Amino acid sequence: MFDESFHGYYIHGRSPYGQAEISSEMLKMAIEFESSGKAHMRGLSEDDPDMQTFEIFIPPDLMKNYRIKFMQKVE
Repeated sequence: MFDESFHGYYIHGRSPYGQAEISSEMLKMAIEFESSGKAHMRGLSEDDPDMQTFEIFIPPDLMKNYRIKFMQKVE
């Protein structure tokens, strides 16, 4: 999510359940499993396993490629 030309936020959003869409019954079981401390970490780093959002700064050349390759497909 970009809020300025070269600045934005990355949301890691890793699901420790192996998939993003599960039934409410499976979600309940997964939440109980995660609360027991047995599930995989959600974050990117073991130093801060709960951190899933990151502030990012994109170099101009990378942003240019992003706009060409991704944004044209979206539009």
